[in-house]
Amino acid sequence: MLPRSIGNLSSVQMFEAVGCNLKGKVPSEIRNMRKLFSLMVGHNNFTGIASTTLSSVKNLQHLSLVANRISGPFPIVLCELPNLSILRLSHNQMWGNIPSCLGDITTLRKVYLDSNNFTASIPSSIWNLKDILELKLSSNFFNGSLSLEIGNLKAVILLDLSSNQISGNIPSALGGLQRLIQLSLSHNRIEGSIPDTFGELISLEALDLSYNKMSGVIPKSLEALKQLDSFNVSFNRLHGEIPSGGPFVNLTFQSFMSNEGLCGLGSAIVFLLMRHRGKTVNAEDEWLPEVAPQRIFCYELQRATQDFDGNNLLGSGSFGSVYKGTLTDGTVVAVKVFNVQLEAPVIHCDLKPSNVLLDNNMVGHLTDFGIAKLLTKEESVAHTTTFATIGYIAPEYGLEGLISKRFDVYSYGIMLLETSTKKKPNDEMFTGDLNFRSCAHNLLPDELDQIINVDLLTLDEENLSQKLQSVSSIMELAMNCTTNIPVERMNMIDVVAALKRIKQKLSSCN
Repeated sequence: MLPRSIGNLSSVQMFEAVGCNLKGKVPSEIRNMRKLFSLMVGHNNFTGIASTTLSSVKNLQHLSLVANRISGPFPIVLCELPNLSILRLSHNQMWGNIPSCLGDITTLRKVYLDSNNFTASIPSSIWNLKDILELKLSSNFFNGSLSLEIGNLKAVILLDLSSNQISGNIPSALGGLQRLIQLSLSHNRIEGSIPDTFGELISLEALDLSYNKMSGVIPKSLEALKQLDSFNVSFNRLHGEIPSGGPFVNLTFQSFMSNEGLCGLGSAIVFLLMRHRGKTVNAEDEWLPEVAPQRIFCYELQRATQDFDGNNLLGSGSFGSVYKGTLTDGTVVAVKVFNVQLEAPVIHCDLKPSNVLLDNNMVGHLTDFGIAKLLTKEESVAHTTTFATIGYIAPEYGLEGLISKRFDVYSYGIMLLETSTKKKPNDEMFTGDLNFRSCAHNLLPDELDQIINVDLLTLDEENLSQKLQSVSSIMELAMNCTTNIPVERMNMIDVVAALKRIKQKLSSCN
């Protein structure tokens, strides 16, 4: 036990006895150490603090009782220390609620109350500590929702509220904590979406929102977080496309596990599934409905491979690793997990309307990357013998099996023509030397009415001439995407910019 004679050390300013197997209570005689500003007695077996122990030690700035056996409620006597700056009570057995008076100690800079048994909601007075730098309340039983006043912690750099029972939505005010470096809200009951304001957390290096009930999409604004290198939203209910820029380039599948609605092309998010059913399928029959590959969610592949356990690793290569897995129906599969970064280009190789899905906002999402090819940084062109859909294939593919970024541009141009004309590239009207492109080219611009999709316009429609001009511009754009020589085709960045200009011009007419 710590002897009571310690009170005779009236001139001592720092006292440290860490890991000394001390037990009993911290003796009340410490109150005589009036010059004491640092008391560190962590990793012992103390069971409590005598009620009058610290009431007279007004100069105390640093108190650490980490990893002891202190039980009972929060020591109210600590609220009487006007100069307390660092408070460490982690890994004890304290229970009850946190008194609101703790928020009155405006000198606090670091507070660690994690790994106790505290209950009730976090007192709103805590959010008044506008100068606090580190606040760790994890691994307790705090409940209730987060107050909007959390936005008052303008100086905080570490905020850990994980492993509690916090519910409700994340306040958008959290996005105003621009000095925040680490934020963890994992293992709670938080609902709602990730605030778009999180894109303003410019100093953020680590964000953990895993194991909650969050829905919605991952805000694209998070691409602006240049310092972010640790990100986890696993085991939520998120959906939509995973952002592809900024820090998301280097994130792996572990960051997004068990969100059934998420999709994307980030590092290690593209899965190539190869299965063996014990029978041979002819190439020409491969895409018939009865043998078409079923869609499998990422979480199913995680479960099939036991979260890509190393024991299921079949091999690794320059683009990624292949794992053995077993689906719930007993089918044995091999799953390739690509670990290349997004500047390694992805050539879809089968761009067509049936591979574009529209969401509720009529935003298109590209799907079915089953025959996609990856180009290395050194490659601009590659050879392939993979079967693609007739009518959407660029000429160089059919002649030499060449693919490049311009390959998908050609297919996109054909899609533009199909949308504008409501005709398919394999329509029976296209025979001999007359193909989809040449037919449209011969009719543009003066005879547009002979080929235009009648569902797009009606003759008595307001601003008919302007809308006809917009459709004509789109078809001209398609012509520039589908030239026979790849280098003469527009690049996709310019295509998107041209479409935006057409859209803006059409909007000004309405």
